[in-house]
Amino acid sequence: MPDRPLLERAAELAALDAALDGAETGSTRTVVVRGEPGIGKSSLLAEAASAASARGFEVRRAVFTVLSAQTPHGLLWEWFGAEALDDESASVFDGPAELLRGLLRGERVAESVALAYAAQWAVSGLDEARPVLLLVDDLQWADEASRRLLTTLVARLTTDRIVILIATRPDPALDADPAVAAMLAGAHTSLLEPSPLSLDAVGALAARSGADAERVFAASGGVPFYVRELIDHGPESGPARIREGLRGRLAALPADARAVVETAVVVPEGLAPTLLADAVGIADARLAELLTQLDAAGLVERRDDVVAPVHPIVVEGVVASLAPDRLAQLHAQVADALREAGAPLPSIAAHDLETIPAGDPRRAASLADAARLALDAGTPGMAARLFARARAEGALTELAASQWVFDEGRARVMAGESEAGLALIRAAAREVDNPRVRAERFLELGDAAYMTNDFATAGEAYTAARGAISATSDVSDAERRLVLAKVAANELAFSSEPMGALLAEVAQIEGRPPSDDTDAERAVLAVVALALSFSGAGGGEHLARRSRGSFPEGGADDPITYVVSGALNCYGFVDEAEEWLSAAVADARDSGSVQGFGTASYARGALRIAYGRLRGGLADLESARSTSELGWRTYFPAMQYYLVKGYVRTGEVPLAGEVAALDAGPQPTMFVGIGLAARLLHLVAAGEHRAAIDFAEEHIVRHESVIPMFGEDWRPPLAEAYAGVGDVARAREVLGEAISMAPASLPAHGRAALYVASARLDDDADSAEQLYRLALDLVDARHYQWAEAQLGLAQVQLARGQREAARRHAREAFQYAVREGARPLAVQARSVAARVTSPGEILPPDERLALLSPSEFRIAEAAARGERNREIARSQFVTVKTVEFHLGNVYRKLGIRSRTELTSILGVASQADAAEL
Repeated sequence: MPDRPLLERAAELAALDAALDGAETGSTRTVVVRGEPGIGKSSLLAEAASAASARGFEVRRAVFTVLSAQTPHGLLWEWFGAEALDDESASVFDGPAELLRGLLRGERVAESVALAYAAQWAVSGLDEARPVLLLVDDLQWADEASRRLLTTLVARLTTDRIVILIATRPDPALDADPAVAAMLAGAHTSLLEPSPLSLDAVGALAARSGADAERVFAASGGVPFYVRELIDHGPESGPARIREGLRGRLAALPADARAVVETAVVVPEGLAPTLLADAVGIADARLAELLTQLDAAGLVERRDDVVAPVHPIVVEGVVASLAPDRLAQLHAQVADALREAGAPLPSIAAHDLETIPAGDPRRAASLADAARLALDAGTPGMAARLFARARAEGALTELAASQWVFDEGRARVMAGESEAGLALIRAAAREVDNPRVRAERFLELGDAAYMTNDFATAGEAYTAARGAISATSDVSDAERRLVLAKVAANELAFSSEPMGALLAEVAQIEGRPPSDDTDAERAVLAVVALALSFSGAGGGEHLARRSRGSFPEGGADDPITYVVSGALNCYGFVDEAEEWLSAAVADARDSGSVQGFGTASYARGALRIAYGRLRGGLADLESARSTSELGWRTYFPAMQYYLVKGYVRTGEVPLAGEVAALDAGPQPTMFVGIGLAARLLHLVAAGEHRAAIDFAEEHIVRHESVIPMFGEDWRPPLAEAYAGVGDVARAREVLGEAISMAPASLPAHGRAALYVASARLDDDADSAEQLYRLALDLVDARHYQWAEAQLGLAQVQLARGQREAARRHAREAFQYAVREGARPLAVQARSVAARVTSPGEILPPDERLALLSPSEFRIAEAAARGERNREIARSQFVTVKTVEFHLGNVYRKLGIRSRTELTSILGVASQADAAEL
């Protein structure tokens, strides 16, 4: 096609140059070019690519078209596909990015969390040799997984020498996507919206051909693509007839040339010439002859190593001219050519998906295999579509057909189509004759329902699995006990009474050595231990301890994992519970499970917040919250509650309000109350005491809630609100209700919190001191309530004039507050300590640590232990540049320049010598 100058785009080109300048200095920039079809978005991207290449940038392109939604992870295919298919592993797939290579080669699967991390690692590593320009053209046509991955990368890449340049049309679906809106609102994102060309610019373009500029301008509206089409092919037809003109040019071509264009548009990202010739059924030499003619006609062009349509509007025009049967035939020909060439399964299935069902078992198997890859790769919507199409094609056996129904059901549940998905899984389970297979499917259904808080469906499924197991003649004790444990675990959501059948199983298990315990038997022990705790019966301590064995692979997605951690927690085995949940987080990271990672991060974060480990708890809960953007919603109200509590304790009240206002979506009634308690916590922390009282009286007081099962109570903050408006008598009444209604299973920190709250309302200093000391007897120095009690004692001793005792207690509270970033508590403790400290005396420890965010503190600790940046990056699930960025903030906030100084402040023994950042 003839080259023409890029006119009236000086402002846009200047913005692109500024983005390239910023990237060269180590600041990631994102530029979004948005405009109607033909406005010149692709031309701006081409100009940016040329300018970046001249500056020494590496340029990678991803071009989406009207057919791109058929292929999941098109962004990764476009950016990394060629390297992934090389026999030699490319350096870009170093470390965690190796997952990308395996995924693109069809050798590995990955859920969204692991995939996002792998992509971030790969993209972040590209700029080690030179800065990088990543192009994304026509985002509105991208598949869902690619859009999600792109917005995640834009949010996470901040200090890399990278420009991400995106072109898109105005699109309602994109406009409604919160992740896209957040990307556009980002501090390092620029939005460019090119205007149509003026009459003068159209005249400059028309001058070479002698076309009537005014007629061209009037017909085109100044849209550059239409301007060029009208100049090249005559101004008689306006933009509304451009497609008709394309069809006319297509009809005038020889049959084989027309077939080349038609085939090219169904692979709009481009197809290697040899593959294109095979799909069309012509010789390579004939294709080479035709390409010159088709390029001159403005239809198809050679682009690097592929043949592709010249413009998305050409794709739209040609596709619109094809009958459905012809379009399906073209897809079938391309799929067959790709299959013969040994192309990756997802790229083949993208075309098989668009064919007409014809009972081809090879195509059906290909679609089903691609569906499994899509399901495991975190694109359940695409997986469901592929399974449905495979079923329409027809399976070789009834067993395979039943399996596809089951797998499609799982995919639909994961994609949010719970009702349809559960119906398919239930049908697949009922239609099999083999009772063991039926039991396995109902267990899968039960686990999926349980992990999404659908306890009613989970109960039905587990009961059905129990019936199927009962009909199996050769069932093992492990199979039977696992089903019993899951039935009972689900019943704990409604009742604290353990099943009598399980108690009988426990008696048998206890008669053998613990070394013989299976996972199923440990599940039984955990459920009974948790039930005994909830009921207040006690006696389950030894069962809880014995329930913890080696963490099973895939356990992050198993409800029993969280029963075990709950049992350990209830009996005070906090360190063991934290270690168990850390194994669950690691398991989820290894498998890439969104569901598992979100649930394990939430569970460990909630445990840490409850036991005063604020920094680690906030980091976990923030991870769970970010995972919710990928579809995790399990225990969402509880995540809100603990995240709000953590933010309140660290003085981040505005953040607490933001979290409290989040929409948890549909949740079981029993979980609604804990979400309401999160809003109450924020209102009290914000000083809105009257509003807190009104909110509690209207929404919480008469509401059934699961919050006591979490060792929490909404009454203490309500009592604080009453005290805040001066109604101390009512505050004492509310707190008295909390004490009298405390369940037998209330953990020690919960009881300590009640003692502290009561002491604050007690006018008698001796009585208050006794209550504070009772709290100290229940918890250790790692607990928030311990620090609160120390501060309370400091205030009591200060009022009595006992300066040394007041100073000692204040310092204890201050040390905890600084260590965990509890800034409000640190301020109060420092105030007391300062009043009883001699002039010039230093108040240890270094209070600057309270300035560090949870992420900064976590990375600083790892650095002080001697871990290198790359080791920290892998262990913290971030990139090396993110580690460098956080350490830079740490050094600046602490006013230090070496890791030796960092180790000195943190008090952690380092394995490394002093190292400058």
